[in-house]
Amino acid sequence: MIPKTEIPKVRDLISSHSDHDLMSKMRKMAYESYNCRIFEVQVILSDIEHWKKDLQSLSTTRHLLYPVELNVNIDRSIIPNDPHLTNLIIKGIQTI
Repeated sequence: MIPKTEIPKVRDLISSHSDHDLMSKMRKMAYESYNCRIFEVQVILSDIEHWKKDLQSLSTTRHLLYPVELNVNIDRSIIPNDPHLTNLIIKGIQTI
């Protein structure tokens, strides 16, 4: 959340920006942003006898997904039921 002291007043925005820039800035302010980092995700198809050894080794044939890192950005609208704003925006980036 943005502290109230850092939120610009509408008059200041109108006087210093064009209409397009103003709408773009207002849309950005209408969302709460969350960042989530998920790392070392892997999927292994293994049996009871080998799963611990497979988990430690990164080069088995039983790996369906090798360890990856996911960065997920979630933006949630703070204005409910506005037809011009998407309620939830989810963006993800995968890094190996």
